Amino acid sequence: MPLRNPYHDKDGFPQIQQSIVAYLDILGFSEEMREHSRAGTQRVHLEQLRQALSKARQPFRTTDYYAERFGSSEAPYKLKVFTDNVVLGIPIWEDGESEFGQMISLVGEYQLILALHGFFVRGGISVGELYMDEDVVYGNGLLEAHQAEVSLARDPRIVLDQRAMEMVHQHLTYYGLVEDAPHNNELAVDSDGQMFINYLVSPLDGSPPDENYLKQVELHRDLVCSRLAKYQDQPLIWSKYAWAATYHNVVCSDFFDTPSLIVDPKFLQRPAQKLSSIYKKVGADLYIGSQAIAKWKSLVSQPKK
Repeated sequence: MPLRNPYHDKDGFPQIQQSIVAYLDILGFSEEMREHSRAGTQRVHLEQLRQALSKARQPFRTTDYYAERFGSSEAPYKLKVFTDNVVLGIPIWEDGESEFGQMISLVGEYQLILALHGFFVRGGISVGELYMDEDVVYGNGLLEAHQAEVSLARDPRIVLDQRAMEMVHQHLTYYGLVEDAPHNNELAVDSDGQMFINYLVSPLDGSPPDENYLKQVELHRDLVCSRLAKYQDQPLIWSKYAWAATYHNVVCSDFFDTPSLIVDPKFLQRPAQKLSSIYKKVGADLYIGSQAIAKWKSLVSQPKK
């Protein structure tokens, strides 16, 4: 018997509920589609996306487990998906601590799995009224989560807006020390004061990383470095992956004590150079024509040895 939509009452009528809401999308997805269209590699990109999304959405298919655990015929959350966009709603019961923990677990794993397939995610989490079914997503909670994704996320991070952070602050008062709260590993605070999902750590659920997990961290590093190299002449995009690299290095140094897995600082350092240090690398053809300028740009972007 299928589980009942948590946004329907026992008689099957729609009901708007106070919820924790996440709005997620894939960073730069539209531009990636255009790139593969120009290169004629749409089929390869499509298959990569399908495989990544299929694996990333697997944790969302465990509603039967949660229903059995809590002895309920009602699903604990509702998910709405459109290609690279995800809306996840979890109705709040009592103080919302359990639901918030479930939200962090689900979206953190989703973000990590997609990143390991080369698709970096950003998003926003809020608290507000919501209704969801197969055809409709409605409520201020959706608007606030979407606004957080648009105005606060900026980089490949899933951020908490003010309402969500207020909930975290309430939950932290339940613990004698912040160090004792699960939030201490599952969340992090960025340099702009923005709280976000610590997606390289949260899937561990408090356990130390084993060898297999550290291999995933290594893969994450390599994927970030490849994006830094790819977008080195597009500073607006490059800066987003520079954020991912800095975040990766913080996790390796402060959470895992694995300095061997950090992103090499040379990928993040782009010091100014004298014109002569660039121009002397090529002949007089550098000074003439667009092809020469393209050659010059490729030389400028080469990392220093």
